[in-house]
Amino acid sequence: GEPPAELAMEVATALLYLDASIEDGDFDHPDGAARIQRLAQRIDAVRQARDPGTLDLWMEELYRRVSDRQTIGSVVQELRAALSEVEKNIDQYFRNPAQRELLIPVPAQLQAMRGVLSVLGLEQASLAVLRMRDEVDELANTEVESRHAIGSFERLADNLGALSFLIDMVSVQPQTAKSLFRYDASTGMLKANMHRAERHSGFSAFDALRTEQPALVERVQNIVQQA
Repeated sequence: GEPPAELAMEVATALLYLDASIEDGDFDHPDGAARIQRLAQRIDAVRQARDPGTLDLWMEELYRRVSDRQTIGSVVQELRAALSEVEKNIDQYFRNPAQRELLIPVPAQLQAMRGVLSVLGLEQASLAVLRMRDEVDELANTEVESRHAIGSFERLADNLGALSFLIDMVSVQPQTAKSLFRYDASTGMLKANMHRAERHSGFSAFDALRTEQPALVERVQNIVQQA
């Protein structure tokens, strides 16, 4: 049958400590041996139906970390959903640039993403999303020259690819994600400080544009000009 709740709690605390030690790579913590011994004593106490005593402060911190991780998981889920909507709207607009109204909700979606990124302390990503918001707003409200439009699409596609990678990293290592991305204001690009395989942007039409023959580029430029 299932173990008593008290025993399950103590075993869970011990496993959380091991998980935290592995995550931090902190196997030489000066209090490590004493903490492991303390955890073992608590497990023995509840097995013998004795009161293990109150949780130490460092034990409470283990459960707080799990709670923070679950909160981050919810935030990441929201960011992924928002990113998917942005990609879908821009992709649909690219298929028919005459329908600029498709871009109308995108600046607000990007602004919401920017707010979440700022709260998470991801300032470089926040700056990139601000630039993306302004760029989409320009596409939605003005008839832009075809070459400028193509450049905007490429920049948006690459930045959304970088954002997707960043969001994936936040779900695993929130602190590391802060230091591995930088925004270049001169190019408007968000880049990861590491080499990685190219990710398809989610703009299905635009990914095809970048991989097919140059004649297709001319066709798209004509479409934008006509729009």
